[in-house]
Amino acid sequence: MDPSRRRDTSVLGGRLDVEQTGIVGTLFDFSFSSFISTRMIKLIYAIGLIWAAIVAISFLIYAISSGGFMLVVGLLGAPIVFFIGVFMARVYTEFMIVIFRIAEDTHRIADVCGKPAGGAAAAATAAAAPAPAPGGAHA
Repeated sequence: MDPSRRRDTSVLGGRLDVEQTGIVGTLFDFSFSSFISTRMIKLIYAIGLIWAAIVAISFLIYAISSGGFMLVVGLLGAPIVFFIGVFMARVYTEFMIVIFRIAEDTHRIADVCGKPAGGAAAAATAAAAPAPAPGGAHA
C-alpha cells in the first residue's frame, strides 16, 4: 500500500473504508470527499497567532510614536490586544474543527447505518413514506 494513503476502520463496531490521501491529493479532489482544513488547522492557528502579534506590535509602535498618554495606553493595551487576537484565533479554529468533525461523523454514521448522508437521506425518507389518502380520510 502506498505510504501516503491509509484507511480508517472501525466505527461503532462496523468497518468503514475512508481513503485518505496527502494534502496535494486533497487539494485537487473535486468531489470534496475529504477536508483539508482539519489537516491544516495548526498552520491556520499559527497564522492567527502571527497576525495577533503583528496587530499588537503595530498598536504599540503607534502608541510609542504618539507619546504622552498614548504611551501608557500602548504599554497596557498591546498585551490586551494580543490576547484578544489569540483568543479569537483559537475560537475560530476550534469552531472550524467542530464543524468539520460533525460533518465527518455524520458521514461515518450514515455509512455504518447504510443510509445516504446529507439531503439524499431526507429525499429517500420522503419517498418511502406512504402518500396521504385523498380527501383527508385516514386509513
